[in-house]
Amino acid sequence: MQAICTEVEAQLHKNLKRSPEHREGHRSAEWALLDFGGFVVHVFSEQARRYYDLERLWRHAPKFDIPDQPDGPSSDRNMPESHFGHEHFSGEAASGGPQSGRSQQ
Repeated sequence: MQAICTEVEAQLHKNLKRSPEHREGHRSAEWALLDFGGFVVHVFSEQARRYYDLERLWRHAPKFDIPDQPDGPSSDRNMPESHFGHEHFSGEAASGGPQSGRSQQ
């Protein structure tokens, strides 16, 4: 899990000059979240992926392509603030899932 998160961060920094604004569960062996501001990366163990089943939760959400070029919208640091703000959200709290294995950061 840590190696995957580290590589995601390294590649996004190298290719898009993006660094996470927030990390959660990074030291966990089950789940990690990397918040890059305009997008979020979830990294799950196989067991956690089956448990949370985000594909089921989001299957009806609109889909859009993100361009591969660094000058695309995903690299624009002056994007307007999301109407969701920067609320703290824990999937475990909403789903009643297990609390063990999480690190508080």
